[in-house]
Amino acid sequence: MGETKLSGLKDKRWSLQGMTALVTGGTRGIGDEDITSTIGTNFVSGYHLCQLGHPLLKQSGYENVVFISSIAGLKAIPVASVYAATKGAVNQFTKNLALEWAKDNIRANSVAPGPVKTILLESVMVWYIHLVHVKFDPI
Repeated sequence: MGETKLSGLKDKRWSLQGMTALVTGGTRGIGDEDITSTIGTNFVSGYHLCQLGHPLLKQSGYENVVFISSIAGLKAIPVASVYAATKGAVNQFTKNLALEWAKDNIRANSVAPGPVKTILLESVMVWYIHLVHVKFDPI
């Protein structure tokens, strides 16, 4: 087997030397811990709750699962790529769950509200204005 471009890096720290990388502005400054936390909070927790709840919902007859999504899962907005991706995952999971669980008389829906003016949203807006020098008014 021939020598590949990465085979010389086996015992070294991974490097982009001699390669091209795409870095997107929407994920600038987001660490692995932030991504893991956001995915865990917005998607994985609902998934596991469904796994645990399915037998009980099935046994009780006609039930409904409602997820809280966001307009960010449907429409691209600046500085929220990871958040939007998790909400998009919730939307798709809801569709698939509704299809899979229909045979058990369990419905699945998601609610996707728009922005709600909170301290967290205001801090993101201030950060965005500072980052790109453009006013962003989500409301």
